[in-house]
Amino acid sequence: MKDALGERMKEYENVSRIYLPRRTYIMCRVDGRAFHTWTKGLDKPFDVGFIEDMNTTAAYLCQNISGAKFAYVQSDEISILITDFDSNETQPWFENNLQKMASVTASMATAKFNQLRLKRLKNGVFANEIDEHPTLAVFDSRFWQIPSKIEVENYMIFRQQDATRNSISSVAQSLYSHKELHGVSSDAKQELIFQKGINWNDYPSRMKRGGFIEKVGELWIKPKGSKSAGIKVPEDEVKNQRMFIDLHGSKYNPDFEYYERKRWETVECPIFTQDRQFLNIRIPNNG
Repeated sequence: MKDALGERMKEYENVSRIYLPRRTYIMCRVDGRAFHTWTKGLDKPFDVGFIEDMNTTAAYLCQNISGAKFAYVQSDEISILITDFDSNETQPWFENNLQKMASVTASMATAKFNQLRLKRLKNGVFANEIDEHPTLAVFDSRFWQIPSKIEVENYMIFRQQDATRNSISSVAQSLYSHKELHGVSSDAKQELIFQKGINWNDYPSRMKRGGFIEKVGELWIKPKGSKSAGIKVPEDEVKNQRMFIDLHGSKYNPDFEYYERKRWETVECPIFTQDRQFLNIRIPNNG
């Protein structure tokens, strides 16, 4: 028997569903809500723990979003490139249901970030506390399409330029009052910073121009035929081991086998306008 009431209720829900067209470049940006207030208790101009937690949250999102290619992190925002055209069989995440994608990414970011902050609280290094309980961070999320590969590059340049301005302002605001900085350009702020004996250019890259999250291969080794996870080859040995494997394969030692694992990690990103190739090789061609 047909459920007339149920069908009518579903129609109300379905009529407001929006689906993004398939096989396009999709950008997701996750932002902290009212973080100008939430971050008041953190170290200035940069809080290392906050930066680490944003990086980890971005990696977590990439790991759990089907089709994620990379993420760019700056301040309290995360931008993620998503595609669904790797092959003819590639399916879009949640069928490109806009409401679903936005609500799930906002939920994942909020849950993961707060989990990380609670862990810091237990370790006694969490700065933002009220009556010994942390204030909860909340993230929103939005999705939209970008028409071409070059425009994806330009979007990333746009966000990095914003990151640079924010970084300079953060340092300047830690040294001068709001009144002293009112109407002052970024270049002039750098000069004011220098007058305090600080060179903004000496800050780490992540603090100056954001972080880049991508899948990085790791070399692992284990006894041949073993069901164990094996051990990771130390970073200082990876290059030599890879060169040896390229020349001899795994046959040089029949007792062991090498294999590669990939994980989402933060890598240093260049100034995008000075190294367009960095982005170009990481953004897939569509068609």
